[in-house]
Amino acid sequence: FALLAMLLSFSSPTFAENVAKIGNTEYATLADAMADANKAAGNYTITLLQDNAEVFTFAQKRGVNITVDGDGNTFSGKITLNAGSGNLTFTDAKIAPANSQTIYLNASTAPNVTFDGCTLQGANKSGAIIYGYASNTSNALTVKNCTADNLQYIVSHRQTGAKSVLVENVTATNMIYLVRTLKCPSVTVKNVTFDGVIGIDIKNDNVDG
Repeated sequence: FALLAMLLSFSSPTFAENVAKIGNTEYATLADAMADANKAAGNYTITLLQDNAEVFTFAQKRGVNITVDGDGNTFSGKITLNAGSGNLTFTDAKIAPANSQTIYLNASTAPNVTFDGCTLQGANKSGAIIYGYASNTSNALTVKNCTADNLQYIVSHRQTGAKSVLVENVTATNMIYLVRTLKCPSVTVKNVTFDGVIGIDIKNDNVDG
């Protein structure tokens, strides 16, 4: 009995819960799930199983389309997109750019990036959901059906620009700029409600469009 009591006195070991899944396959990290999806062309849905704050770099391959379904969880990490292609979409998530930007475009080509049906939540009017500083980025940046609060920008592309920016069906409060672009050939802002937002800053010097 003494031995049994001693064994029971030790706490059971704890294991980190997996944070993402594709179908019935679970992954310890979102980065692992995206890397697995990136092995072959196709359409993949990654579901977050809990709040996530990963910071990692990703180069999405041509023909790979990834949807990250937040399932109501919060993503407060940062994904730096290096040269790549395809489509990367976030849905049904609270997006909190605790690391300055949620998506950072870091190459001349990158996936088309979409946030659809998300809550975009900054702090102290800081942070951007999509931020690009690479030149000649040939991608489409879309934010739609979202609410945004207390951010610096929703989309900020500071060099020669994405091929298009679309912000549609968004309610934005307590921000600096909704969209800030430089030399982007197509910017569309549609069905947007502003409150406490300075406005839109578009500078299209020497660009056709």
